[in-house]
Amino acid sequence: MTESIESLKLSSLFSVEGKIVLVTGGGTGIGRMIATTFAINGSKVYITGRRFDVLDATAKEINAQVKEHGGNGEVIPIQGDVSSKAKVKEFHERIASREEKLDVLINCAGVLIPFRSKATDHNDVQDVQQMLGNVEDEDIAIQSSINVAGPYFVTTAFAPMLLKSDNASVINIASIGAFALQNAALTLMGYTAITLSSQLASRLIPYGIRVNCSDAAAFHRKINALIPLPFLTDYPMTRPIKLSGNMLSTSIKVEVAIPRTMRDSWNLLWNPLAPAEELVLGYNV
Repeated sequence: MTESIESLKLSSLFSVEGKIVLVTGGGTGIGRMIATTFAINGSKVYITGRRFDVLDATAKEINAQVKEHGGNGEVIPIQGDVSSKAKVKEFHERIASREEKLDVLINCAGVLIPFRSKATDHNDVQDVQQMLGNVEDEDIAIQSSINVAGPYFVTTAFAPMLLKSDNASVINIASIGAFALQNAALTLMGYTAITLSSQLASRLIPYGIRVNCSDAAAFHRKINALIPLPFLTDYPMTRPIKLSGNMLSTSIKVEVAIPRTMRDSWNLLWNPLAPAEELVLGYNV
């Protein structure tokens, strides 16, 4: 009975001490923040990405911070590309040679490809049509291979290791782009990633592996700085702006709050009771 009561303490319920974690795309942005959070709370975190120099620098910086604050977690960089099944197999084998199990998998690696041309007036049909038409086959293929096929291949590759955990969890990081006026390809990939998460959840839950999806809102990071989103064009990513145009088939004027940090982006939610002028962009699943 004593053990049962001890397990109900907050430190036990929410502890990630000693957990083995993998964060794809962990060298920068959201992935880096997630890796930092797990490490400072005692987890052993593997981060993967295409650029080992970035991963290595990130791991050293996080490990130094963890040590400075008395933590006992660590971050280990492993070069890995999620854009194909064969490449996923390569870094899976490297991690599997080090670990027997995996407790948490965060599929965070992603890519955004901007429109090849901008629309100067988003209320002009021809202007918008020209912008939307300048999306090529490779734009869809690249985003699909990394943002959709990537999480699928990574999850299925590491499923045997997740099965050995007593509390396995998979979290797919998708995008607010699935719900907003953004790049058509990004919106398509966002919805597909959400549907993929639902399918994986129903398939893996009988084996004790939970799968969830979180849609990240816009915040200041390198990957967003490259994308001329329709309502962000010509505006910096770190201050509120206003949108005049057509959304949900209704002519409205929307104020969009662009959060400065990842924590802020997680906390932003649609407020269905707010007037149109006060809607705040952000959505979590």
